[in-house]
Amino acid sequence: MFSIATVTFLVPWVFIGLISLPLLWWLMRFTPPLAKKIFFPSLKLLNDIKTLDQTPKHTPFWLLILRMLIVLLLIFAFAHPILKKPLSLSGSKLVIMIVDNDWAAANFWQEMNNIFDKLFDQLEIEDKKIIVIPTISTSQSNNTSMQFLNIPDARSFIKRLQPYPWTQNHQKTIEILEILKNTFEQNQPEILWFSNGLVSEDKKDDEVFIQYLKTFSKVKILYPQLYQLPLLIHEPEIQTNGIKLNIERISAGSVQTITVKGRDQSNQIIFDEQFSWDKDKKNSEKIINIPTELRNRLRIISIDNYMTATSIYLLDNRWIHHPVGIIAGGLKKEDQPFLSENFYLERALNPFSEIRYGNSLSELLNRPLAVLIMADVGGLEEKDLLAVSNWIDKGGIVIRFAGPHLASHPDRLLPVQLRSGDRTLGGSMSWSQPLRLLNFSDNSPFIGLSIPNDILVNRQVLAEPDLDINKKTWARLEDGTPLVTAIQQNKGWIVLIHTTANNDWSNLPLSGLFVDMLRKLISLSQGTEDHNQSINSLFLPPIRILDGFGKFQSPPSSVSALKQEEFAQQIVNADHPPGLYGYEEGTFYALNLISSLKTLQPIDFSSFNIDHEFLITQKDNVFDFKPWLLSFAFILLIIDMLISLWVRGLNLKFKILNLTIFLIFFMNNVPIFAQTVSSKTDLNSSSLQQQIDYTKQTRLAYVMTGSDDIDHTSKLGLTTLSWIVNQRTSAEIGDPIGINIEKDELSFFPLLYWPISSRQIYLSSETKIKLNYYLRNGGMIFFDTQDQSNSANEQLDQVGQNEQRLQELSKGLDIPLLIRLNKDHVLSKSFYILQNYPGRWYGGDVWVEQTDQTIENDGVSAVIIGSNDWAGAWAFDPEGIPLYPVVPYGERQRELAFRFGINLVIYALTGNYKSDQVHVQSILERLVK
Repeated sequence: MFSIATVTFLVPWVFIGLISLPLLWWLMRFTPPLAKKIFFPSLKLLNDIKTLDQTPKHTPFWLLILRMLIVLLLIFAFAHPILKKPLSLSGSKLVIMIVDNDWAAANFWQEMNNIFDKLFDQLEIEDKKIIVIPTISTSQSNNTSMQFLNIPDARSFIKRLQPYPWTQNHQKTIEILEILKNTFEQNQPEILWFSNGLVSEDKKDDEVFIQYLKTFSKVKILYPQLYQLPLLIHEPEIQTNGIKLNIERISAGSVQTITVKGRDQSNQIIFDEQFSWDKDKKNSEKIINIPTELRNRLRIISIDNYMTATSIYLLDNRWIHHPVGIIAGGLKKEDQPFLSENFYLERALNPFSEIRYGNSLSELLNRPLAVLIMADVGGLEEKDLLAVSNWIDKGGIVIRFAGPHLASHPDRLLPVQLRSGDRTLGGSMSWSQPLRLLNFSDNSPFIGLSIPNDILVNRQVLAEPDLDINKKTWARLEDGTPLVTAIQQNKGWIVLIHTTANNDWSNLPLSGLFVDMLRKLISLSQGTEDHNQSINSLFLPPIRILDGFGKFQSPPSSVSALKQEEFAQQIVNADHPPGLYGYEEGTFYALNLISSLKTLQPIDFSSFNIDHEFLITQKDNVFDFKPWLLSFAFILLIIDMLISLWVRGLNLKFKILNLTIFLIFFMNNVPIFAQTVSSKTDLNSSSLQQQIDYTKQTRLAYVMTGSDDIDHTSKLGLTTLSWIVNQRTSAEIGDPIGINIEKDELSFFPLLYWPISSRQIYLSSETKIKLNYYLRNGGMIFFDTQDQSNSANEQLDQVGQNEQRLQELSKGLDIPLLIRLNKDHVLSKSFYILQNYPGRWYGGDVWVEQTDQTIENDGVSAVIIGSNDWAGAWAFDPEGIPLYPVVPYGERQRELAFRFGINLVIYALTGNYKSDQVHVQSILERLVK
């Protein structure tokens, strides 16, 4: 880039072409024009023959000038000159720049720097002096703000200036201006205030500051447009099945969509969700459904393409620390350990909780606690009831298990009123045989958990019916009676499991479902303060802090430690910027800027009767000469061609017709300035050469959904899987191909991976015909709904959002009845012998066609449906780092996902060859005979 005054050349190296101008001049000067055609009798040539040598005629001077002008225009056009429009300034020789460099300015900091560059160019031409006053300053910048600077020094100062992640101080700016007033003498300066565009926390501060600025002769305020203002991530709320996020924009008025991502400590993406606003909305809320294991790993929530300290939210230990206290009223652990409630609870809770035991409630509650489990504890004293109730109000969760003690001595710390006695198999209130569990309802935190058929309940405590019993019930038995009930009390919960914590009344504690249910219940808790250190005396030194752009930085020496007891009330400032405080290997706390901000709104400068205008972006602030220079050169080129035709005496009518055809073709195929040439290759429509290439090597394919994130994951996932298949098997698989399901030919690909997105468009009738033909002729489609759903066809009534879209997309496709994939199916043993088929998620079923429905396709299932997000598990970035974590079993689960992928590819390539091996023994016996 090269600038002359306010004109900048974006490609200055093109001026090297000027060196060739003398050579071009010489060639055009001494190359004679073509002879002019004249029709006359040939004998005329014999008259007046002269034998004298003649000098060839030179190109006319005016034609030389025209052609040189065309070359010059082309050179200057390709150097891409742009004109920066100057700011409207007064005649004062002094300019004071007041720059809001707080957190809100970070989002449009680049636009402000573009204005600064243009302003400095203009001030340098007009020979003006300048003072730069940032509204947030260090001691060094404070000294610089007190003196006039020449333009090079001002440029250097502005380049070092950065936004800070806290609010500005206009009162400090007034103090600096008061000191400078004495140095102005009679030459009053012009004030340019680059505002952040927001109302200050104290509205009077804006009024006082603007009124003070108006005491100067000339003031202009430049401020951002509404779309340049930052977004704010509010504190997430823990929900039953995930977290609830609230993203706020400062002003409504337009439709907007953003992408929000959650990451763990190693920066791996845990979730990637879109948030949208209607024109009249300022807040966008959404519940992110993620497993408890992933939620506990969350460390950073950020908004793509927004660079402020409010577009990132940090999470700390308080989100994952769940000390669980257990007190039992039945057998003590040391009496008969394998029969006590404590034994079963300890085994279930150990993988994800810290367990504490206590002989009394007061002993447990004296230490910070997230969850209190009372196994068959009844008849609590009034002081204990009051203490536990107060603890629940602050966010604690009580999980109570039934038993003989609670059945005979219930208290008021229950979600429902209990009937006297209990219900037993063969008793007065009895059923004839043990009962199983019903599927969990929508309002239950257990929804999505798989219920084994062998879980039986022999005995329970019954709840008295009331109007709210359905809302309070989270789990039921087959006869509709509640097995788990719950009620929210202020910030906490009271949960009752109507059977015992051991296997006295049911075999539920012997199952994996018992572990999963406890995990879900404990995930409802808000965590707790750290208990290993004194709350009143613990100091938290800074670990890493955020800068104004929301990026992590090492803390400078000026940042002070925080006292833990004051952390909740701490205001973000220069001494305590947002970031992580504590100990990296132990307790650490996240201080977020949003906790220190009040309600924000854009400032209305029109009410102050002062000169103001929007910060003009670089695109709007630049006049581009290139299209005009190209157009002028093109017009001159046409004139040159017409003149050449006229001089040569050719048939102008015929040539003009050809020229017109050429111009029409040129204008339709060569972009000048109204069109741009795309740098991307259209891969959606397969050319003949591409189709030939597809036949040279076996490739996997994936359906492009229109979502960049999903398509990127599919590409990386299949690329990694293809490499794994090549390494472990004799198959040779090429790089995967992304296809447009509406346009591209499918017959080249043995396996088509189709991730289902809720935003995917519906299929046309022609596409459905093409898909049916593909399926009937040996093709295989692997549908992945990626939502860990457990239903297919009509087997279950409740389906996920993506599975619902799959049902809509598949209408009109020849998909026969499906069954769950089992260990006897060929897909389970085509290469590896598998019993589970996890992807990024674990537990979702895989569905295949019934064998007797696929006779015409050699018994091979042409359609496979699952929900475990296999591409997310397979995907590695180019550096060999997994793109997403897999839960809950980590890298072992990823290995199983790869094995399932290998089985899938081998199954698609070879069909049922494995099933033919069952006949090997009989064939050998016949050979022996």
